[in-house]
Amino acid sequence: MSYLVLARKWRPQRFEDVIGQNHVTKTLQNAIKNDRLAHALLFSGPRGVGKTSVARIVAKALNCKKGPTPVPCNRCEICKRITAGNEIDVLEIDGASNRGIDEIRQLREEIKFRPVNCRYRVNIIDEVHMLTKEAFNALLKTLEEPPPHVYFIFATTEPQRIPATIHSRCQHYEFKRLNIIELKAHLKKISDAENLGLNEEGLHIIARQAKGSVRDSLSLLDQVAAFGATTAEEVCQALGIVETISIQQLATFILKRDVAKSLEIIDELYRFGVDLQSIIEQLIRYFRHLLIIKTVKDPKILGTLIDLVSEEIELAKELTKSYSYSDILQLLNKMLDDFDVIKKSTNPRIRVELLLISLCHMEEVVCLEDIISKLDNLSNTPLREGDKEKNSSYEENLYKTSNNSYNINDKLSYDDKIANQPKPCDSISLDSFVTYLKNTAPVIASVLEECKSIKIDSNNKLIIFCEHEWAVSFLKEEEHKKEIEKRFRELFHKELEVEIRLFKSDDIDQTNNKDSKKELMEHPLVQKAIDVFDARILRVDMNDFSLK
Repeated sequence: MSYLVLARKWRPQRFEDVIGQNHVTKTLQNAIKNDRLAHALLFSGPRGVGKTSVARIVAKALNCKKGPTPVPCNRCEICKRITAGNEIDVLEIDGASNRGIDEIRQLREEIKFRPVNCRYRVNIIDEVHMLTKEAFNALLKTLEEPPPHVYFIFATTEPQRIPATIHSRCQHYEFKRLNIIELKAHLKKISDAENLGLNEEGLHIIARQAKGSVRDSLSLLDQVAAFGATTAEEVCQALGIVETISIQQLATFILKRDVAKSLEIIDELYRFGVDLQSIIEQLIRYFRHLLIIKTVKDPKILGTLIDLVSEEIELAKELTKSYSYSDILQLLNKMLDDFDVIKKSTNPRIRVELLLISLCHMEEVVCLEDIISKLDNLSNTPLREGDKEKNSSYEENLYKTSNNSYNINDKLSYDDKIANQPKPCDSISLDSFVTYLKNTAPVIASVLEECKSIKIDSNNKLIIFCEHEWAVSFLKEEEHKKEIEKRFRELFHKELEVEIRLFKSDDIDQTNNKDSKKELMEHPLVQKAIDVFDARILRVDMNDFSLK
């Protein structure tokens, strides 16, 4: 039994048979037609996209009995021998196994002789980037001034590894990876010709798994045909991959932060025999689709960026409605970070389960726009009557601190204070007072910067605590005290007598600090913010409301 695999049976034999590389084939056809073909060609691109197939077609086009011609006949003896790979004047070399200088020297000796059967000698070196530095150097002069009867065609998946001296002596043609639409159409044509009976969804899965490679897609099609698969479910079984619906369910449970359901799906797939690394790889691909669907709205562009069928796209769109771009991106980044660890792990199942648990416990990311919107709603929310009374009491005490207590009836109303209060300061503090004095009494301000704190005592007296004796002496001078009283009155609209003291640790009484913090925490606006953001209080900072 001699079965010819589909990848060989359907290998392109003419330029017109090559799919997805029109930019290359058209240029080569015109070059051959106009006798402008370079003697050294470099074909680069992903695996299985037609590099060596096109190289053979070029060899036939140059040596066909009807040629040189852009359309080789594939019927003459030379074309048939080149197709079969047994034409002695068309040499196909594997660069990985013939990479040394000795092999290149032998090649240089052989090309000196004219071809036996053909019009030109064509040397095809596949995976040319595997040649050694010495082998490349041995080719330099030959490539620059080749015999008129010799053509070189190099093929590589890694053009960046080709030395610049070689690269500059070649015409470079870049082959592209095929999109899923092109691959699917090609597979359908072959499936119909071979009577395989595969449905659209099954062909779509094969095209998606091929990742842009024609040869890989045909190898997968061969495997599916041997299994006898015709539906998407059977294709997944034949290829040992997870159905998209399973990946979609897993992604849904991860987004819902449902650890139990996520682990249950992984366990089922593991028992079924699916490779865990493949599951995470497909999950990463699916989250990429979700991210693109969330950010790209143009249907035409969306269709080229993702490889889901229309029903799957609708399910993905519905899923993304409840989650933000930032939330999906955060989960995708976490999967990408852990994927390499899973590939190298000796216990991949544990690693995958740890990843899922981590994903399900990640906090959802809230968009800045949502926060701003909630803040707007919070600021516009009317307070109830009881809350208004609490708020009024709270506002009255903005000028009270744990360090002072004075008769509230002596104060102006809160609204009057807001209207009349100077812009430089919003609360009574040593820092704000010093900032104000820098423009009006800079010398006194510089001394106050060395002081410890200020407070208003129960007798409505402003007490300034100094760390140094010299500062106490300076500020106690009558003219300086009067200047401080004057500026304090201007800034805070309060008539107070100033007293200067040397700071001692027991001078600051903190007994009322807990009450002030409790009052702040129970304020209606704080409680409303907790409700809106589902938040909790971690710390209460009283700096804005205390006297230093």
